[in-house]
Amino acid sequence: MAGARSRRRTVQSERLPVPGRGEHSTRRARSRWRLWAGIAGPVAFTAAWVVSGFRQRDYSIRDGHISGLAAPDAREPAVMIGGFVALGGSMVLFGQELHRRLGSRARPGVGPALVASAGVCTTLAGILRRDRMANWLPGETEPYRQSAINDAHDRFSVAAQACGLAATFALSRRFRNEPGLEAMRRPMIGLALVTGGLAVYFASETARPGNGIAQRVGVTLSLGGMVALAARMLRSPSCSVDRGNRPIGAMGLQSID
Repeated sequence: MAGARSRRRTVQSERLPVPGRGEHSTRRARSRWRLWAGIAGPVAFTAAWVVSGFRQRDYSIRDGHISGLAAPDAREPAVMIGGFVALGGSMVLFGQELHRRLGSRARPGVGPALVASAGVCTTLAGILRRDRMANWLPGETEPYRQSAINDAHDRFSVAAQACGLAATFALSRRFRNEPGLEAMRRPMIGLALVTGGLAVYFASETARPGNGIAQRVGVTLSLGGMVALAARMLRSPSCSVDRGNRPIGAMGLQSID
């Protein structure tokens, strides 16, 4: 009788899960999910302005701003609003994963926090919409007086671009001694210089003909850099969930875990 009980206890103990195995798999899945968000968000945002732009009447991608596609007088503005929200949310998630990865060997620096901040500002810029699609209407002679919500949209848009640009420089510096990511330093610096120049050109005269193209080129290049970095981290063998598990609260954000 005692031998049978001992055998039953042995069999039951063998069926118990190995401690930590499920937790490890969960952390790994969440890590990869946040990296995939860094790819899906830019793709969703780009698809939103392409699809929404083609659905507008008398709309010129050459001159029209992306944010105008979310204005109340646009056709199906929810498409573009969804693009803003998807991009902003993905940047917050990607920033969290950057913090986890970079915080495993040394201090993560301000780059991940700036990426997440850019995501928050992007989301708010999409929700706080412009008053109308066009900067100037045909026959309009007096300067248009925009609403406080439109003003808030403009401020959050500028803040998102500033945070994104600063994040690129900060991350390129932090990647100097990060295995698997050091090769990204110079391309990121070059990308920041190009996109920063296009942003200054765009903002210096927002109603300039052709500014829609300048904006789209700059935004696409910037988001392309984000996609390239996320893809590199997904392929990197050193992107392990075992190395960096310090709480994300260290960079001023709450963990989604």
